[in-house]
Amino acid sequence: MVKRKNPYTTPGNLFFILLLFSRVTVFSQTKETDSLRLVLDNHKNEDTGKVNTLNALALAYRSNDADTAMYFAGRALTLATKLNYELGIADAKSGTGIIMSNLGKFDEGLKNCMDAVKLYDQLLRSSNIRDKSIILRKQSYAYNSAGIIYSQQGNYPEALKNLYAALKIREETGDKKGVSYTQNNIAIIYFTQHNYAGALKYFSASLKIREELGDKRGVSDSYNNIGVIYQNQHNQPEALKNYLTSLKLAREINYQDGLASAYVNIGIIQTEQEDYNEGLKNLFASLKINENTGNRESIALCYDNIGIHYTKRKQFREAAYYLNKSLALSLEIGSMDNIKESYKDLAKMDSAAGNYHQALQHYKLYITYRDSLFNEENTRKLVQSQMQYDFDKKEDSLQQQHFITETKLQAQHKQKYFYWGGLAMLAALAFFVFLNFRNQKKINKLAGNAHAKEKAELELQSLRAQLNPHFMFNSLNAIQELILLEENEKSQSYLARFAKLLRMLLENADKPFIPLQREIDFLQLYLSLENLRIPDLEHSITIDPAIDTEQTMIPNMILQPYIENAIWHGLSHKQSDRKLWIRVTKTNGIVQYAIEDNGVGRKKSAELKSLFRKEHKSKGMELLSKRFKLLAKEYGSDIETTITDIINNEAVSGTLVTIRVPVAFSGKIKTTTS
Repeated sequence: MVKRKNPYTTPGNLFFILLLFSRVTVFSQTKETDSLRLVLDNHKNEDTGKVNTLNALALAYRSNDADTAMYFAGRALTLATKLNYELGIADAKSGTGIIMSNLGKFDEGLKNCMDAVKLYDQLLRSSNIRDKSIILRKQSYAYNSAGIIYSQQGNYPEALKNLYAALKIREETGDKKGVSYTQNNIAIIYFTQHNYAGALKYFSASLKIREELGDKRGVSDSYNNIGVIYQNQHNQPEALKNYLTSLKLAREINYQDGLASAYVNIGIIQTEQEDYNEGLKNLFASLKINENTGNRESIALCYDNIGIHYTKRKQFREAAYYLNKSLALSLEIGSMDNIKESYKDLAKMDSAAGNYHQALQHYKLYITYRDSLFNEENTRKLVQSQMQYDFDKKEDSLQQQHFITETKLQAQHKQKYFYWGGLAMLAALAFFVFLNFRNQKKINKLAGNAHAKEKAELELQSLRAQLNPHFMFNSLNAIQELILLEENEKSQSYLARFAKLLRMLLENADKPFIPLQREIDFLQLYLSLENLRIPDLEHSITIDPAIDTEQTMIPNMILQPYIENAIWHGLSHKQSDRKLWIRVTKTNGIVQYAIEDNGVGRKKSAELKSLFRKEHKSKGMELLSKRFKLLAKEYGSDIETTITDIINNEAVSGTLVTIRVPVAFSGKIKTTTS
């Protein structure tokens, strides 16, 4: 029997070092930035040499000054494109991908890394390239970076796939330092799957290579990461020993990322041992370093660990402040694993403070994110990636020996066919399992629909869980403006309204459907908050008298995202005469919700967004689309949505959103929820 652990004695969210690069690449990572700038100043001509120097400078500034790094990467890409220098373009995209990921812009970072991989592929196929080993090493660098970004997004199968691609190239090209870096990152994927033995195996292999090469920075990283393994196994003395070794090496070479990781992990142990003053001192030391380097994901983790520290000390106000800062930043950058941990730690804090209802809501959200990251499909893909890597290694080994004798060549073919046959058998087995699973699913469906309905409702809760933080973040921004303007009476009034609105959200959190009247009450509160930001906003809500608002059911939070879009993307760009109409009518068995504004229109809004909010990517409409599909699948009734521009005098004068819900839909909902 496994003894259940007290949740407040488990380790905090520990810091790994995810290594993006190997300093043995031609990017000249070991050069000081000042010497690189001197080289740049001596480049009088706009040539490929200048592109290479700009790319090297971008990577040199990657950890310490992200803005400067992006500046040099942008210059490199512009000049390389002008010169049609394909290798320079690929290097610039690879470097940009790394910098973007450090800034928490994972989607942009991943796109640049994969673009670089494709460009390197094209160069490798070119007959003009003589030394392909250089291109291969650069490609392994891009694969490694992509693997890390996938890991940060919680997509572990794709992360492992790209990391194994990097490892294969680095082993083939004899890049020992690169091998050690990728082994480190593969170990972290194993750790996320709670395979501590596999993680320790790869960490130890990486450490051995680094010690042989005299790579102090890499050795510091390895000791830090091995310490994390021991701490998760509750071996604090061994963990602390490794952290202190890592810290000592990081200080010797002034390695900022290494210092930040060692400080926070030591601070976590000191917090567990109730050495609170030293623990908090080290946690804030790590936060300061990460703020200086601009590593947003590490900043979020620091906030979270500081929140855990205050929870243990029962200082719940401070704990809530830092935990919510961690959650907001994690949601902003899309770090799935950090979001999961933030919800878990908020649940622990709420429980310790006696806020059991709120603790339950946060715990449900934690479970939702945890289950999305750890599931059977991900596990299967991880195992498949390991098998494919092992197979490729064996196949390559056979191919390297084919020139020895004809007999060996035939043996190699047989061995190759054997493996392909094994894969075919594996595919056949997978197909058999799939058929069996499908048949079992049909049997379960015939046995009862309760489980299927419960699953659909859980999926809907998951989607709402992602939508609500998006809405709350925007509302808090509006209140923050009042506070900054020192309009105290208004800020207090609207904070009270916001508290009431949050209470409505919590009351409706477990309800997939609510009466129309409750949705209208919610919208009235929301619009009163939006009047903070846009005082001259005029709005009206009219409802067909034939509609019984208490009996007509509506999916929770279905109208607010469209209204939010109308205000933020249509009306907020106007200087005056800002109007919003919400009409609910009933005709021919259809309840129709119309949201009309006299804003700037979709095209103009998109242009303004591209100029002023390039980093923002709204997921509200995407989430609603998923919800509509789930509802149609579960209840057999489609919800139709159309968005049209309003044209007056051949000019766009607003936008109209129409949502049509069959009247029969409400009947089905009441039947299934009663």
